[in-house]
Amino acid sequence: FDPSKQNTLEDLVSMGIYEKVAMQPDRGISPETLLWWLQQSEEARKEAFEGDPLARALSSLGFYAKRQKLGGVWSHGSNFDLPILQDAYEQGILRVPWGYREWRDTRTLLSLVEPSHLQEMWPSNPKKHLPLYDACVQTIMVQNVRRHLHIQ
Repeated sequence: FDPSKQNTLEDLVSMGIYEKVAMQPDRGISPETLLWWLQQSEEARKEAFEGDPLARALSSLGFYAKRQKLGGVWSHGSNFDLPILQDAYEQGILRVPWGYREWRDTRTLLSLVEPSHLQEMWPSNPKKHLPLYDACVQTIMVQNVRRHLHIQ
């Protein structure tokens, strides 16, 4: 996404840039994580566990990243999603489409704003824990915070 732009949740969801990832061979899920997923909506569980094979999703994401010439790859916390993706790429003997210097953390950016202002900028998420909606909400937050901090 382009952090300097202003998108709505509907704009981002309609782009359909998210690839579903099915349960992956040679990868595990902890009992705690499984219990957490059982507490989520059926729609969120279907989105997370029924979808494209991992290799195809990673290939699509890599193609998208290369085509967009991303100046960085964002995640909501740098110690979860990106290491998991990097491990999946390496396990599948695929080239990670970004370097470690390109990791961006939304939580670090959000910490630069007073909590009272941050709450005003946070869009509602009608479908929590559906990865596409979560990513779109986080995208809008990055755009809102950058505009608030006068960052182009």
